[in-house]
Amino acid sequence: MLPNTSLIALENDAQRKALLQKQQDLLDGNANLDASDDIRNMSEPGFWWIAAMVLLLAMAKRKMPLGLSGIWMLLRNYSFSRKG
Repeated sequence: MLPNTSLIALENDAQRKALLQKQQDLLDGNANLDASDDIRNMSEPGFWWIAAMVLLLAMAKRKMPLGLSGIWMLLRNYSFSRKG
Protein backbone atom coordinates (compact mmCIF):
# COMPACT_ATOMS: atom_id res chain seq x y z
CA MET A 1 0.00 0.00 0.00
CA LEU A 2 1.37 3.37 -1.00
CA PRO A 3 0.87 6.56 1.04
CA ASN A 4 -0.33 8.44 -2.06
CA THR A 5 -3.08 5.93 -2.85
CA SER A 6 -4.23 5.00 0.66
CA LEU A 7 -7.67 6.12 1.73
CA ILE A 8 -9.41 5.94 5.11
CA ALA A 9 -13.20 6.10 5.36
CA LEU A 10 -14.38 7.84 8.51
CA GLU A 11 -17.95 7.18 9.63
CA ASN A 12 -18.40 9.68 12.45
CA ASP A 13 -16.81 12.60 14.31
CA ALA A 14 -15.31 10.36 17.01
CA GLN A 15 -13.25 8.54 14.39
CA ARG A 16 -12.21 11.86 12.85
CA LYS A 17 -11.05 13.16 16.25
CA ALA A 18 -9.19 9.92 16.98
CA LEU A 19 -7.44 10.13 13.59
CA LEU A 20 -6.46 13.76 14.16
CA GLN A 21 -5.09 12.86 17.61
CA LYS A 22 -3.10 9.96 16.14
CA GLN A 23 -1.68 12.22 13.43
CA GLN A 24 -0.65 14.78 16.03
CA ASP A 25 0.98 12.03 18.14
CA LEU A 26 2.97 10.91 15.10
CA LEU A 27 4.05 14.45 14.28
CA ASP A 28 5.11 15.08 17.88
CA GLY A 29 6.99 11.78 18.13
CA ASN A 30 10.65 10.93 17.67
CA ALA A 31 11.59 11.02 13.98
CA ASN A 32 14.33 8.43 14.56
CA LEU A 33 11.71 5.82 15.47
CA ASP A 34 9.57 6.34 12.36
CA ALA A 35 9.54 3.79 9.60
CA SER A 36 11.13 5.22 6.51
CA ASP A 37 10.08 4.86 2.91
CA ASP A 38 13.66 4.30 1.75
CA ILE A 39 14.02 1.66 -0.92
CA ARG A 40 17.51 0.26 -1.08
CA ASN A 41 18.74 -1.89 -3.92
CA MET A 42 19.99 -5.28 -2.89
CA SER A 43 23.62 -6.02 -3.54
CA GLU A 44 23.16 -8.73 -6.11
CA PRO A 45 26.07 -9.99 -8.17
CA GLY A 46 26.33 -8.80 -11.74
CA PHE A 47 25.59 -10.93 -14.76
CA TRP A 48 29.25 -11.41 -15.67
CA TRP A 49 30.16 -12.65 -12.18
CA ILE A 50 27.41 -15.25 -12.33
CA ALA A 51 28.38 -16.25 -15.87
CA ALA A 52 32.02 -16.65 -14.81
CA MET A 53 31.05 -18.82 -11.85
CA VAL A 54 28.85 -21.04 -14.02
CA LEU A 55 31.68 -21.37 -16.53
CA LEU A 56 34.19 -22.26 -13.82
CA LEU A 57 31.84 -24.83 -12.32
CA ALA A 58 31.21 -26.39 -15.73
CA MET A 59 34.96 -26.56 -16.37
CA ALA A 60 35.61 -28.13 -13.00
CA LYS A 61 32.90 -30.68 -13.62
CA ARG A 62 34.32 -31.58 -17.02
CA LYS A 63 37.92 -31.37 -15.70
CA MET A 64 38.96 -29.02 -18.47
CA PRO A 65 41.96 -26.72 -18.27
CA LEU A 66 41.27 -23.06 -17.55
CA GLY A 67 42.76 -21.90 -20.84
CA LEU A 68 41.11 -20.51 -23.95
CA SER A 69 41.09 -23.93 -25.56
CA GLY A 70 39.06 -25.27 -22.64
CA ILE A 71 36.58 -22.42 -22.91
CA TRP A 72 36.30 -22.92 -26.67
CA MET A 73 35.69 -26.65 -26.23
CA LEU A 74 33.06 -25.95 -23.58
CA LEU A 75 31.22 -23.47 -25.81
CA ARG A 76 31.46 -25.75 -28.83
CA ASN A 77 30.11 -28.77 -26.93
CA TYR A 78 27.35 -26.84 -25.15
CA SER A 79 26.22 -24.32 -27.74
CA PHE A 80 23.03 -22.38 -27.15
CA SER A 81 21.44 -23.76 -30.31
CA ARG A 82 21.76 -27.33 -29.06
CA LYS A 83 18.43 -28.93 -28.24
CA GLY A 84 18.24 -31.42 -25.50
